Amino acid sequence: DFKEEFEKDPDGAARDFGGISVLSIRPFIGRRDMITQMMADGVAMGLKHPFTAFTVTLQDEHEHLLTDYLDWVDELDPVTKKTVRKLRDGPYYAHIDLSKNIDATGLGIVHIVGSKQISRGFGREKKFETKPIIRVDLALEIVAPQHGEIRISSIREILYQLRDLGMQFGMVSYDTWGSLESIQTLQAEGFTADDLSVDTDPAPYEMTKEAIYDSRLQCYEMPVLAMELATLRKDDKTGRIDHPPHGCFAGNVRIALADGTVPTFEELAQRFGSDEEFAVYSMSPAGVGISMAGNPRVTCPNAEVLEVVVDNWQVIECTPDHPFMLLDGSFLPAADLRESHRLM
Repeated sequence: DFKEEFEKDPDGAARDFGGISVLSIRPFIGRRDMITQMMADGVAMGLKHPFTAFTVTLQDEHEHLLTDYLDWVDELDPVTKKTVRKLRDGPYYAHIDLSKNIDATGLGIVHIVGSKQISRGFGREKKFETKPIIRVDLALEIVAPQHGEIRISSIREILYQLRDLGMQFGMVSYDTWGSLESIQTLQAEGFTADDLSVDTDPAPYEMTKEAIYDSRLQCYEMPVLAMELATLRKDDKTGRIDHPPHGCFAGNVRIALADGTVPTFEELAQRFGSDEEFAVYSMSPAGVGISMAGNPRVTCPNAEVLEVVVDNWQVIECTPDHPFMLLDGSFLPAADLRESHRLM
């Protein structure tokens, strides 16, 4: 009778229906395989990321929208009787989580593309609800350039460009930190804008999880978003839903650099400090490549660490929340890794 509830939220169902004690801080999205499935379904639908990169500074001339990947439809103009191409009618909803220099700012834009019947409950108590199908139009991570800072105005410029293309915004919301100026500026430009803090109101998180479990959220493959969703955690004592601190490697872990050396993180910090970049190997949708990294430093002194033993018997020491990329491109925190998982 409780199969559906256990499939959607194993930890919560074990606690609520089985009376089994679970960790007070636990993954918010228990079925993290549903995140991977959501993006696989999006790829099968032909959805693609409408920007030149998943992570951008918005201060590089090569970073721009790929407008062909937005939700265009062909409609007959009643006056000219000609077929015209336009963005699907909205309203569209944007949320922006601003940050300080050391963090990443997030921009997400969605709109409703239909509805579907969802069953709730079981047995004689089973009911059906009509719930919206939501398409992710854009999910973007904005970071500060080396020795620079995030330009908040450049994020608004994306909204202006999309509006000029015909995107009809119903609401632009900001998380509370540093949002007042942006909200006032957008309101002066004719947008409906307000603050929406998920720290004080977890409803947006709950609705997102429900949409993922119901297979009502359409999203292209976006590794950064997948990791953000997979690493969300809930503190049952406080009710707070948030991301853990970014995971860290132990100082004695070695990293292969493109110059052929294999220093430890401690040696990286001594060699490069906070001002000099260095070339590392990285993974992208195109395969193995070379990217620039920088600012090696101590971030979690005296943190709990665990050992991840890989199949060649090498040991990686890291904090439990450090994300590892699997072969399918999804991410799992180190504490969730099992023998059956295959790492990229």
